[in-house]
Amino acid sequence: MKQHRIERINQFILEEVTKIVRDKVSHPEVSPWLSITKVETSKDLSISKIYVSVMEKEMEKKEATIKALNHSSGYIHFELRKILKTKRVPQLKFFLDLTQDNVDRINQLLNKLHQENNPDE
Repeated sequence: MKQHRIERINQFILEEVTKIVRDKVSHPEVSPWLSITKVETSKDLSISKIYVSVMEKEMEKKEATIKALNHSSGYIHFELRKILKTKRVPQLKFFLDLTQDNVDRINQLLNKLHQENNPDE
């Protein structure tokens, strides 16, 4: 399968799963402060890895959101199947994306280092 087609499918899944989670998933553990950051679909369309950034302070809330999304993945797959016009609709697996947490941590360290090296500022 051509890479361009997979990229289009990834973008479509990202947009549609975002809408489904926002509008139709009502699991109490799913944080309203989430963003789907990336989708990686296998070439045979058997699985899509969906990376989610959760804007919560506590890691427990972030992990609970991912667990709840994986618990709701059958329903999300059912809804996606209604709108994705492919022969096969991939199974959905959700993963926590900690990229923003890492960026924030690096910025804090850089700011601290800057303050230590420039105490007059």
